[in-house]
Amino acid sequence: MTLPNILHTPRLLLRKPELEDAKAIHEAVLETFDDLKPWMGWAQHIPTLEETITHTSNSNARWGFGENRMLIFDKETNEFIGSTGFIRYDTSVPKYEIGYWCRNSKKQNGYIKEAVLALTKAAFEHCMANRVEIKCDVDNYRSKKVAESLGFNYEGCHTNDGLKADRLNLRSTAIYAVTNKDQLNG
Repeated sequence: MTLPNILHTPRLLLRKPELEDAKAIHEAVLETFDDLKPWMGWAQHIPTLEETITHTSNSNARWGFGENRMLIFDKETNEFIGSTGFIRYDTSVPKYEIGYWCRNSKKQNGYIKEAVLALTKAAFEHCMANRVEIKCDVDNYRSKKVAESLGFNYEGCHTNDGLKADRLNLRSTAIYAVTNKDQLNG
């Protein structure tokens, strides 16, 4: 996989995490924690700054070796907006599953759509993808809206196929995919 370390969009800079990003990430997670908790397994307790530093350091070290998390920044202000990346992939196909989140103060600006579009195009152009997927809890309206607005095809729902982020209740998963970049809106 040859995902570039940096991706540019008209408004955004996407890049691999660096240790000096930990404080900005931590502040964004605290700001957005209540909205992340229902959907993200990693957001079940409020992290300490030290935990965020460790996670950021690990993400940097694993870049290209099982993790390809990219941080999203505003090009003009350099403000941290959120995160996206390949959360699962199979290079034998190759296929990639994209995950994402946006801090509360930056929602409703189209930033996640712009970032996911760039990452999806990079999957086809740099990683030779034959398939890019977005999987989300069927109740996660915002995530489904991103997939649909980008032109990902809804392929169906896996009913009761896992646990919700709280690890207490069953979840059903909506499956969206594209198989070439010409299917994308944007």
